[in-house]
Amino acid sequence: MFRRAIRRLLASALFAALRVRAKSFAMLPPDSTLLVIAPHPDDEALGCGRLIAAQTDAGGVAHIAWLTDGEACRPATTSEKLACQRRAEGDAAASILGVPSSCCHRFGAPDGHLSSLGPIEREALVANLAALFGVLHPSEVLVTSSLDGSTEHEAAHALATAAIERLQPKPRLRTYLVWAHWNIRALLGVWRQCDAVFWRADPGRSARRAAAIGAHLSQTQPLPPATAPLLTPHFLACFPTNGEFYLDR
Repeated sequence: MFRRAIRRLLASALFAALRVRAKSFAMLPPDSTLLVIAPHPDDEALGCGRLIAAQTDAGGVAHIAWLTDGEACRPATTSEKLACQRRAEGDAAASILGVPSSCCHRFGAPDGHLSSLGPIEREALVANLAALFGVLHPSEVLVTSSLDGSTEHEAAHALATAAIERLQPKPRLRTYLVWAHWNIRALLGVWRQCDAVFWRADPGRSARRAAAIGAHLSQTQPLPPATAPLLTPHFLACFPTNGEFYLDR
């Protein structure tokens, strides 16, 4: 309990320091297309749920692309059964944020192995991402930050960057945080290394974001034989309560 309190205190101090440096996040025009790339179902709601909801509320188009189905999060559960459940949870969360199933995309990469894909697998995934970009022509792409403190999230950033390098013209790429909110070392790295930090305050859509996170029941509820959720109340409480940070790396 004491360590949790210290973590929360340090995170709050770093959030305050980042807010001082942060620029305001300008919303996209109403006729624009936003593409959010998530390593796993739930990352989209955790990292940028408010922004997705704001984009669809304004009449803009938002797409979500999940690189994996998140099937490796519960080793005691059959991976295909869990993948099916998490796909359904992703659809439910997207719907809450205003994203229809026609704007949801899945790549089916192996969960837990984004950072160790073989050359053929990696090339196929990058090519498929580039092809999706070519079809959607997004104005802005959001992906997990290379500073997020997760090998899977860092790998997602590298994959998205590689795909964008194949495009002309290139969409604007910005990043969002998930695990860095809980990982003080990663959050400190963001403060030290990231020059462009953007803050988007949107307390009015916090309930929508929370509902979208809650749709991921395999993460927010205990899944037998486990007795505790993966996304614990303490972990969720580490996120800012009224807005979201976005970065340039």
